[in-house]
Amino acid sequence: MKICFYSVKEYEQVYLEQENVDHQIKLLSVILDSQSISEAETYDAISIFSKDNCDENMLSRLKAMGIKLICLRSAGYDNIDIAVAQEYGIKVARVPSYSPEAIAEHAIMLILALSRHFSSGQLRLKRYNFHLRDMMGFNIHDKTIGVIGTGNIGRAFIKILNGFGADVIAYDINPDYTLYDSLSFEYMDLISVVQKSDIISLHMPYDETNYHYIDIAELDLMKSDTIIINTSRGQLLNTEAALEYLDSGRLGGLGLDVYEKEKPYFFEDHSAQGIDDDCLKALIHHEKVVLTGHQAFLTETAITNIAITTFQNISDYTRNQFGYNFIC
Repeated sequence: MKICFYSVKEYEQVYLEQENVDHQIKLLSVILDSQSISEAETYDAISIFSKDNCDENMLSRLKAMGIKLICLRSAGYDNIDIAVAQEYGIKVARVPSYSPEAIAEHAIMLILALSRHFSSGQLRLKRYNFHLRDMMGFNIHDKTIGVIGTGNIGRAFIKILNGFGADVIAYDINPDYTLYDSLSFEYMDLISVVQKSDIISLHMPYDETNYHYIDIAELDLMKSDTIIINTSRGQLLNTEAALEYLDSGRLGGLGLDVYEKEKPYFFEDHSAQGIDDDCLKALIHHEKVVLTGHQAFLTETAITNIAITTFQNISDYTRNQFGYNFIC
């Protein structure tokens, strides 16, 4: 097949090239938009990342161009109108699991950075200040950590927490009690998880039904020193409300790899022109926030697996084998 890849970063180009065996590919650094869509003329399929928008208008143009397949190089697919793609007969495949451990380990890193005041400590050291004033941290051991979502990433996260000796509780809309055989945790209802947890970590996909899944009502139920970790999708958390709770002493901290309005900024260098988003600025400079730029997925293992699965999805399409990775 002929596949046009959009939003290809320099760090993934070599992996895509080395995993491609049978196909003609074009690797573009630009995002898919109303201008760059013309690059896919004469191609059979496109591959996109999370910043690429495939709304009804874009899908209409792709159908007219003869695009038969869209391969996401991500697990999430909220950037594609799946119902319209299905109506147009365009197949959509994703990479549902590229390295659960990569995301889980990043979530742990965010917890540790907050629990040990890592960011402020590093700023002190760069000024040769080794004073330990206001640097008192806490152990993860024996903390109650709530895990919302016990899919592949949530399970990997719980496994690591078991090693720390944390008291793990979890909520999932479809609980898997067979996990009790291999992991130490307890399922509870969502309200109980929110109320009891010292740390809450989100490990769930995003769609229009769970926008601001953690909102004012949930924030009101939390302990005043609760830490929220989000390595899933920014839209799951009402960020502005969370910042207000931080500032008023009703929340302990935020560890975020994602932000609900990240699309104009993340994955690009804005050091010259700056950013025009007061909420994002507040997150970056807040002493109780550790923010990373949607990099939890960025490990050699994960990028390799994304490339392998993407080309496997393409090969499956050519053989009319539409398994679990195909959304429609």
